[in-house]
Order: sequence, then C-alpha cells, then structure tokens
Amino acid sequence: MTEIELKNLIKNQESQTLEFKESTGEKREICETICAFANSEGGQILVGIKNDGSLSKAKITEKSQTDITDLFINFKPKITVLISFEIVPLDTFRILIITVKADSNNTNSYNSYKNTFWKRVGASTKDITEEIINKFIAETPDWSAQVCEGATIEDLDEVAIQEVKLQTIKKAVGSKKDIYENCKTDIEFLDKARLTINGQITNAAMVLIGKEERATVFIQPSGGLEIVWADILTGQKREGGKFFPPFALSVDKLIPQIRIAMHSYMVRIAGTITSKRDFVPQYDAQNIREAINNCIAHQDYQSGKRIVMEERSDKLLFRNGGYSKLTDEQYEQMVTADFTPNEYRNSFLARAMDTIGMIEKLGTGQKNIFNYAVQNFLPLPDRFNNIAENSFTYIIFGTKIDDRFSEILQDKKDLDMGMIILLDKVQKLSNPKHEFYKLDKQSKKKVLTKEQSSKLKSLKLIEGRYPEVYLSLEIQQFLNNENKHDEDELKSNFRSIFETTILVWLQKHKDGKTKKEIMKYAIDNIPIASKMDQEKPQKLNSDIGNSLTKLKKEDCIKNDENKNVKLLKWFYLKSRK
Repeated sequence: MTEIELKNLIKNQESQTLEFKESTGEKREICETICAFANSEGGQILVGIKNDGSLSKAKITEKSQTDITDLFINFKPKITVLISFEIVPLDTFRILIITVKADSNNTNSYNSYKNTFWKRVGASTKDITEEIINKFIAETPDWSAQVCEGATIEDLDEVAIQEVKLQTIKKAVGSKKDIYENCKTDIEFLDKARLTINGQITNAAMVLIGKEERATVFIQPSGGLEIVWADILTGQKREGGKFFPPFALSVDKLIPQIRIAMHSYMVRIAGTITSKRDFVPQYDAQNIREAINNCIAHQDYQSGKRIVMEERSDKLLFRNGGYSKLTDEQYEQMVTADFTPNEYRNSFLARAMDTIGMIEKLGTGQKNIFNYAVQNFLPLPDRFNNIAENSFTYIIFGTKIDDRFSEILQDKKDLDMGMIILLDKVQKLSNPKHEFYKLDKQSKKKVLTKEQSSKLKSLKLIEGRYPEVYLSLEIQQFLNNENKHDEDELKSNFRSIFETTILVWLQKHKDGKTKKEIMKYAIDNIPIASKMDQEKPQKLNSDIGNSLTKLKKEDCIKNDENKNVKLLKWFYLKSRK
C-alpha cells in the first residue's frame, strides 16, 4: 500500500471493515478485532492511528508484528492464513497495517480468541459468545431422545435394568412408586421411567443401561464411550482405570477408587485463633457421584470425546466433551436461588437420570456440593466452559487456597451464598496458582465487578486496589480476646498465631519490613506477645526468627538478603496452602 492510499483509507474513519489502534500496547484488543473480522466480512487494522484519524506517533518496528503474532496461539481454530502484515511510512512515522480475510469456513462455526467469540458490528467489536450458545440451543435437537436405530431390548444389560428399577422405586413417592412396582415387563417399566419411547430404545437408554459392546457399536463405534479415571496424585499421570456402559452401574465402581483424605483447619472462636484443629473429609462421596453423573448427563456424545476424571492431591477435575449451555450468571442463580435451567444438552437423558436416582432434582445437587464446601471452609467449585474446544471442566477442591477464606466464614456466619461466592472469587483472583490470577485486568473485572468489590470492601472483607484485591480481616479479630483462653495455651500456640497474623500485615506493605519492625508490630498487636516480651524477650525474639525462617522455607515470604542483618527486609509472596 502506498502512502497516498493509506491517507485515503484513514479518511474513511472506522467502520465495519476498518479499525484504528494507537499502538501494539492494545494487542489484546487488536487480536479480538482480528477474530471479529475473520468471523465477519474481513477488514483492516491500522496500528499507529488514534480514533479520530490522527497519528498517535507510536514507534512501529518489525518487533511490533511479533508482539501481535506471539498471541496467535490463543486463536481457535488457527486463522493465521487469513492474516497479513505490512508496514507503511506516513509522514515521518510508520503505520502497521493488519489485513484480515473473512473466513469462508465459518458458515456453521466461528473463530475464537481466548475462548471468546467476536464479531464486527458496525465500527465496534462485539462479544457474541452468549449469542452462539443461544443459537446452538435453538437449533440443536436433543440427541439423547432420538431412537437408537436397530437397537432392541436384547442390547440392554439385564443387571443394569434391575438395578435401575430398584433405585427408581426407592426414590419414587406416593402413586408413582405403585406405578413402577406394578409394571409387568421391563419395557413397560423403561417407558414409565422415560428411558425408552413406546418400546423403542433411545440413545439415553443405550448410554445408561446398554451392554458395553452393543452401546459402543451404536453410539461411538470408533471408541471413546468411556469414563477415564486418571490418578495424578503421584505427580505422574497414569490411567487409573476405564469404566464403560452401562454407566448406571459404572459410576459406583469408580467411586471406591478415589482416595478421600482429611482436610484440616484451625478453629476460631469469637474472632480468636485457638490451638484446636478440626479434621473433615476432603470430599463427600455423594458429591463426587453427582459431579460424574453430571458429566454423563451433559456429555456431547457426538464429539467422540471421553469423560475424564482427574484425581489430584488438592482437587478433583471432571471434564466432559461439549460446553455447558449455562452462563456463569445462570449457574450462580442455580446455587443461590431456586433457578432451574430450562435447557440441557441432553434434556431427555437428564430427566431420566433424575427419575432413576442418578442425579438430584435438577439443580439441587449443585447446591449440596456448594454447601459441603462452605460447611467445611473449603474453596467453592470452579467451572470452566471452553466453547472453542467444545469441552467443560468442573473442579471440586479438597484443600484450602487462602486461610483468610476459612477465617472469614468462621467469623461471619451470617454471610449468604451470594456473598460467599464473591469472597471465593477474591481468594482465587489473588492466588498465583489459580487461573483467575493469570487473567488480564479486563478479564478480572468480568470475574468480579467494581460494584461487587465495593460491597465487600464496605464490609472490610477485602483490601487492595480494584481489580487487584485480596481477602482481609482486621488484625484485632485474630486474637484480641486473650482471656477467653488459657494463657499457657496461647503462649504455646504463639508461633502459629504470629505466622497467620504477620502474613496478612506483610501483604499490606509491599515495601517490606525489617525484623525490628515486625517485632514491634507483634508486640503492639498480639497481646500475648507483649506479655512474652516482658517475661522472656529472648524466647520471643527466637520464636519470631524461627517463624520467619519457616515461612521463607514455605515460600510465603522472602528477604532482600541484605548483609546488614538489622536492615534486612522481609517481603510477602503468598498465603499458606
């Protein structure tokens, strides 16, 4: 493109096929616009031009192109063949021109950037992810309700039929129990239980009670109709087992394979840390069953993907093919209110699983999983909806992420589930090991809105500058009620109290603190420390030094390695696991 052609193009102003960007500092927005152009009519992005068409005077070099292409790994599917770059001089500056062709293959599918779909609407780039989900819901027939052509009752597992009948009668109440008990034939019962339709075998029936070899032939002849349990506790991924149809029997074979260790937390009474530690199971077996059965209910059986359950030291991951039709907002409404989704990928299958007792009343099971986490001061479950890769991941945590989450829940027993969900988001946004922490600022603002952050801050439950916020409790809440406990017990538990308290304080002071400053803070703010300073100052000094060393070994804090010990500063790194 010549300089004259470029000037004429800029005169057109931003439009359906033209976008201005000031510099490659807007690389996220540039990639979103590339995705939008590919999903629309194509277009051009001029980097180095302000919104009003004037020069931004940004420095454009060959590296500017690399700044953009480094992010192309986030496109699904890969659309690099649609993109070309050109640098054109303009006056005494240079402009980077990115030309994007419309994707001729996107008639029935769309390109995504970072798991979000974008489209060009006038001079704006619009997120159309929810629009695509709604379109899918409207246009996709219920696969599970379709008749499995050629299948007969001989293809169903007799043991599975009898077990399903037993569980259905057990769950039914009133006249429904009589209806199931009085069925004279298996096919009559299966019709009543909504597994078959007028004696015809449905896809749902083959998945839940079909014989292993016959279900594979009818549903996924190329393989993949299975639940894979992957044991990653040792750090080396290995398949712990494969479980095949009939899935109505398989789940109960998988549950005993999962190790359920004990999770512990320090008990707080009236805002004070005690020396008592309570132990509870990491997971509830019924909740694990619910999560696996949800994968079965929502699996896209036409995708060829497996259902996978990964057992890790701190969590359980459940992954199925097919993204969820529920938005994050709808999902939260299902847990906090009486919202029941109207649409499921496999509505016929989900209703049948409800009838035969494999899942709770639609939506109730999720509430039970959340309630177990809250009652035992564990992080709330995560859900990751990957529309681009057509998969869904659900995570149940078995260990804490941030001590303060447990402490707040113990102190603030009047918090409703909506508020607890917000606190859970904060602990994940501030934890370096969690996916939320790795998000850019704009994405973090989608996880936690400014209004929600302000609400938590008004209750003094969080601190920090939005969106970089973290959980907080007033230091006085840790242990000002000293006379509620035996003095000797408090002294013996001093290091635990000090370590918990000082981590919160150091997190507030990014410039670090010397040991002398830390000592003064402990004496001024921890009542028992003041008494120890009067009675045994050397022991107090030793305890604090040992605790700082311990926290350093746990990678919770670090020092600046100053050779002058008196000037050596300590810095916060992370909260304890």
